[in-house]
Amino acid sequence: MELAGYLLKGRYELDRHLADGGMGEVWSARDRSSGAWVAVKLMRVEWTGRADLRARFGQEAVAAQRLDSPHVVSVIDHGTEDDTPFIVMELLDGVDLYATWKHARTWPLAEVAELTCQVAAGLSTAHRAGIIHRDVKPGNIFLVRTSHPEHASVKLIDFGIAKWDENGQVRTATNVALGSPSYMSPEQIRGERVDARVDAWALGVVVFSLITGELPFAGRNSPEIARRVVFGQRGPFPPGVDVDGRLERFFARAFAPTINARFASVDELAAAFVQTVGARSPLRTAAQALALAAAPKQAESSNEPAEREDSTLRLERRAAVPAGSSTEPLVVLSPSSEDVTAIE
Repeated sequence: MELAGYLLKGRYELDRHLADGGMGEVWSARDRSSGAWVAVKLMRVEWTGRADLRARFGQEAVAAQRLDSPHVVSVIDHGTEDDTPFIVMELLDGVDLYATWKHARTWPLAEVAELTCQVAAGLSTAHRAGIIHRDVKPGNIFLVRTSHPEHASVKLIDFGIAKWDENGQVRTATNVALGSPSYMSPEQIRGERVDARVDAWALGVVVFSLITGELPFAGRNSPEIARRVVFGQRGPFPPGVDVDGRLERFFARAFAPTINARFASVDELAAAFVQTVGARSPLRTAAQALALAAAPKQAESSNEPAEREDSTLRLERRAAVPAGSSTEPLVVLSPSSEDVTAIE
């Protein structure tokens, strides 16, 4: 079906295809009632028959619509048209953080501190509303152009696997975990009860990657990554990155194997990082990447820190083995297959 020109809900006129995601595709559209340009996310037709995915798609809209923060994408409307769920959001002018890797492998520490504070501000708003994002990663951190050519702003997107309940209290489940393994905490991977500190862990992973150009817990595949996270096998800093040990002390706490030994909140993590590096500065590296992204598409660079975590993986714990046991099996359900692979 040709969607360009389609009038959604008698109000949103689809204009141009912008991007594809795991469950949907995003279009620019004109809101006939206000004349404003918006972004419309449509659920893929092939997924509309699955009740669980429809529920997750709707949850993204409801979760984000509850939040009022300059660092969370604004949801304007949501509903269903011809049995296809849709979400109407503000139209963002920029790129996600992952897209900047081709332009800048690492960032100055003061800029990393600024980005960390902006992401933490968005997450903190969600946490106060009883919502855990659970999938904080570069693909869900959007860099937005501002009126200042050397500045950029940050907005969180995609609350599709967030956890919350109607009373504004964090609602968790055991034995089931959702997320991207490279950015998941040990308890999240094990499918244990989680709280807002899983978002602090994931933000720590983003910070480490921006400083070093590498993921702290890397592997050949998802099971290997999960194993390294659970057993605390973090990669080293490149030579010359942490000459006085300040960053090591910060990340030792950010990635402490025991949850109570970590930062208690994203705000505490952000404040500690600012104190560690001693300054914050405008996101000039992000602004430069945005300027380059607006130029004609160039050849892809090979200096990206890791394979993109586009898909959200589902992990299930299938054996009651004490946490931390060297024999604990983890079971990973691949996003591209229904096959289950056990980590022995």
